[in-house]
Formats: sequence, C-alpha cells, structure tokens
Amino acid sequence: MNAAPRFTVSETKRRRNIIVLPVGNTIKMDCSATGYPKPTVKWYKEKALYQGRNGSSKFNRGTFQTVLIIRNAVPADGGLYTCNVSNAYGWISNSYRVHVRNHERARSKPKILKMKNATAMEGENATLFCKALSDSMPHFQWLRWLAPFSNASDESSQIKNPVYEVLKQNQQNGNKHLVLPIGKPAKLDFHGVKLILTNVSKKDEGKYSCIVGNAFGYAVQQAYVIVRETPAAPRFTVSETKRRRNIIVLPVGNTIKMDCSATGYPKPTVKWYKEKALYQGRNGSSKFNRGTFQTVLIIRNAVPADGGLYTCNVSNAYGWISNSYRVHVRNHERARSKPKILRMENATAMEGENATLFCKALSDSMPHFQWLRWLAPPSNASDESSGIKNPVYEVLKQNQQNGNKHSLLPVGKPSKLDFHGVKLILTNVSKKDEGKYSCIVGNAFGYAVQQAYVIVREIPGGKEIEDRRISVI
Repeated sequence: MNAAPRFTVSETKRRRNIIVLPVGNTIKMDCSATGYPKPTVKWYKEKALYQGRNGSSKFNRGTFQTVLIIRNAVPADGGLYTCNVSNAYGWISNSYRVHVRNHERARSKPKILKMKNATAMEGENATLFCKALSDSMPHFQWLRWLAPFSNASDESSQIKNPVYEVLKQNQQNGNKHLVLPIGKPAKLDFHGVKLILTNVSKKDEGKYSCIVGNAFGYAVQQAYVIVRETPAAPRFTVSETKRRRNIIVLPVGNTIKMDCSATGYPKPTVKWYKEKALYQGRNGSSKFNRGTFQTVLIIRNAVPADGGLYTCNVSNAYGWISNSYRVHVRNHERARSKPKILRMENATAMEGENATLFCKALSDSMPHFQWLRWLAPPSNASDESSGIKNPVYEVLKQNQQNGNKHSLLPVGKPSKLDFHGVKLILTNVSKKDEGKYSCIVGNAFGYAVQQAYVIVREIPGGKEIEDRRISVI
C-alpha cells in the first residue's frame, strides 16, 4: 500500500539532537524511516549536500535504518546536519547539531545553561531546572537564599555570604525539597537536576542558586521562585471595631486619621471620596500611606472645611469593599454649647441577668450625668423640660455601695472636647425593673436628655427572683 515516509526511530531519540563529544570519538545520527515506495534519504551539512569524509563516513540503508556515522571526529565535523527522507507521497526531515571539542577543553570547569524562573500559585509545586555541560561527572548543590545578597557577579562573593540554606538531596523525610536527576547523563554530555518545591507558600518565594562543580572548578547560576497568592477579593485588615468608630469629632488644628487597611490578590487599589467626589487631598495636609496595604488617609491641621463624609473604595478584579467616616471639625467658639447625646439603644435581659444602658454625649467641657428611672409613663411631649418636671421618676444616686442593684460606670476614658459616657448596669433584674430610663447630661451651658427602655423577659417556669436593695456606683 502506498504510504508517505515516517520515522521508525523514536521521537525521544530524535529530540536528543545536540551532540557534544571530544576529538576522536564516533558521531552517530539516526534518521531510520519507512514508507512505500521505498524513500530516498539525503544528508545535508549547513544546507549543502553532505558527501562524507573519505574513510570516516558510512551510510547504512539496510531495512531503512539510515544512520550517518562519522568516525574519529575532528572539530571540522561540527555543524548542523539535516536528513531529508522522501518518496512520491511526501517527505520528512530531522536535524542534529554537532560540537566536536579539542582535548584541551577536557580540563575545564562546568558550564551551566541559563536557568529560568519558576512561577506557581500557593499550594502548587514549583520546579527549577539546572543543566550543565561538564567533561566529567559533576556534583550539583542547591542553595536557597534567606536574605538579599550582593549583586556582584563574582561567583565566590555569592557563596561566601552566609545568608543561605543548603538544600539536601531527597531524604524522603517529609521535606518539601526534592532534587531529582534530569534523565540519564552520558559521558562528556549535558548533565542536570531539577529542584521540586512542593505545596509552595509565600515563604518559599525568593532566589535559589545551583552550584555545579567538577575536579577543575565550579559554576553558579541562579533563578527566582515566584509564588502567586490565590486570587481573592479585598478584605479589611483593620478591625471591625475600629471601622465602626466612624464618627470623628475634633477641634480645629488636630490631625484626622481614617484607616482602610486591606489585603487581597491581585493587590487592591484604594480610592478616597469626599461627599461622593474623588478626594485629591489638600496641599501640604494629606498623605496616603500604602505600605503593606495599611492605607490611611491623614489630614493634618484640620479646619472646618475638612468636615464631611469620607468613603474609601478598595477593589480588585475579584470584588470591592468600602467604609465611610463622618468628620466634624469644630471651631473654638463652639466650646460654649450644651451637650449633645447620641441616640440610646434599648436593653433586653432575662430575669436574673444584668441589663446595661449606655449614655454617650459630646461636650466641649466635662459634663455631669444623671440617670432617672420612670415610675409611671411620662408625658409624650418632646420638650426636655416637660420630661423632667413631671415628678413620676426616681433619681438613681451614685456610688452608695449599700447593696443597691444600680451601678454607674464611666465608658472608657474621655478626652478633652470629645465624647464622654457612662453605663447604667441593672443587676439581677426582675419585671419590676422593666420600664423607661432617662439619661440627663449637663454642662455649664445647658443640658440634654435621652431615654431608652429596659425590657425583662420572664424565665420559662416563672422562677421567683429575689429582690435586692438599690446600689449606684
């Protein structure tokens, strides 16, 4: 049956097409092929038809095992050889690069081919290849650099600096460094090893060196292992607690800091907006700190015009997150104002548990706090004074330490011209404690009132709760 030529020598052998050997050896290049009609084979050297050297070449065409043999090779036999195998139905070809070395090169140190960097995702394997040309069987050694070293090209300077780890060969002890040979080296040919780093993490990233030595010297090449993080949408690294403290009130001249530190892969970009417009900063007053993603917007020597709603938008190709800060910068003349109380939240507790109410206020001077417990529903009037004049309340006294069940404690340590606060703790509550409580905050320029409810849930089974005396701390 008619057929175009095809090689009978394996593809693996044909790929070993770089032949390096010393003077006096025999060169063999195989282009064995089959086909019908019987294909013809022509050999070319550097694109010219090769006729062979007298007494040194032989063409073996038996059963189409066409092998070009050059005996007692000399440097002039080096070059690019190509076989062209053809018949009436097609043609195929293969090339060999031959290097014939003088004997004086046999006494030389190894030569390493340029190494390529290896890139892998976290959790994958990374492989570095080290291939060297040596006239005798070489020794391979891998180093992992633990810190940046000199950029000097001199080999000895790279090795003397003791900031490296020597990677031992395959001990099969759970180590994640495997050093394996690349194929089976032939005499006076290329040798090689591969370094496999398994299950890599960012700790494995860095520079690695391959040292190849023989009896006549050594050579060094290096390459980098680059570990890519698993793609991830941005996430804040600043705590949720800090991000919730998003109302910033301070007087003129102070420094405003707003933190949107975040991480993600690829590295997220951060944009700041003020009142929904891209914020470019004030000359000489703003700074963006992007080191290790700790992105902080800093505004120094704040003025009232710096007040407003600031929003950070942190994004990459996999998602985005944002956080907002409300900034108030107060003129000094605002120091003559009455307190302002933040809205209070109701407290719910089971019978026998503790219930806590928080009262936080903004005051330009140190305020006075007073808690009232309403004994009957007060007037629904919104006027502050009407809520206080109605005498159906109980004033909770401070710090009697007499077994009473009401404790007044400060909320954190207030700073000048900042938020102040106290918390009212009702211990061992019963249904009698349920109702409305008011917090009155006053300073030299007036007072403000806010109220919240304590809700007491009964315990299933209706266990009696022992009533105790009232104590205000």
